Amino acid sequence: MQDIKKCSLFYNLQYFLCIFAESFFFFLYKIFFTLILNILEVLAVSIQVFGRVQGVAFRYSAQKKAVECNLTGFVKNLSDGSVFLEVYGKKTDVQIMIDWCSRGSARAVVTNILVNEIPFTEKFSYFSVK
Repeated sequence: MQDIKKCSLFYNLQYFLCIFAESFFFFLYKIFFTLILNILEVLAVSIQVFGRVQGVAFRYSAQKKAVECNLTGFVKNLSDGSVFLEVYGKKTDVQIMIDWCSRGSARAVVTNILVNEIPFTEKFSYFSVK
C-alpha cells in the first residue's frame, strides 16, 4: 500500500510538473510570438495629399491626429500646393492616419492622395510640422 501511495504521489508530481512546464513554455512562446509580431507590424509611409490642403490648418490637424495615434514623422507644405507627410508607427495606426488624410481637416478639400511604403528608419521621436 505504501508503494502505491509513493507511486501515486510521484505520478501526481510528475503530472503537475509536466503541465506546469507545458504552460510555462506556451507562455514564453506567446510572449515571443507577440514581440515578433509587434516588430513586424511597424510601417513607414510617405503620403502626398492633393486638393485644397494649404491654408486650412491641414498640417496642424495632421499633427494632432498623428499624436493621437502615437505616430512619429513630419508634415510639410510643398510648392505645388500639396502637403507631404512621412509617417512611422504601428501598421494599424498608420492606416488610421492614411484614412484621415483621405478626408483631411475640417476646411480641407482632398481630391487625391498618394501613399508609398518607405524603409522604416526610426529617425523621429515625435511628429513635427515643418
